Amino acid sequence: MSKDINVICNTTTESPIQQTNIGLNFIQACNGTERILFEDRSGNIEHIILQIFNITSPPCVMTLIIEKVNGDRIERIVPSSIQTGGSLVLELENLRRILIRCEGNPAGFCRGSIQITKYFCTNCDDSRRNFENQDRR
Repeated sequence: MSKDINVICNTTTESPIQQTNIGLNFIQACNGTERILFEDRSGNIEHIILQIFNITSPPCVMTLIIEKVNGDRIERIVPSSIQTGGSLVLELENLRRILIRCEGNPAGFCRGSIQITKYFCTNCDDSRRNFENQDRR
């Protein structure tokens, strides 16, 4: 999936966006404990594309937890690449934290990786910011 993200920072000028790419591998005990993988403390207005890969064998189940700035929590089970060859991709705004929880085999471990592409404008405010997504051709 690829998108062009345009950020319009005010009514008279169009500001180029900043982009940061973050990638990490993780191993987590499959005991139901939540672990923070990423926390955004920047306060920037942003748009995030997140892709997570799960290379965990059953019976361990991996759950991705998204916490937004407003306190909303989104939970999604991440399909195992071992079984499906797939991953989970989400587009988000106003992200606070990304957590992972693995459960179902207290003696086992979850293994995976996460790729985060963060688009942001440091000179914008909420009243003047607009993310426009356009398919890349």
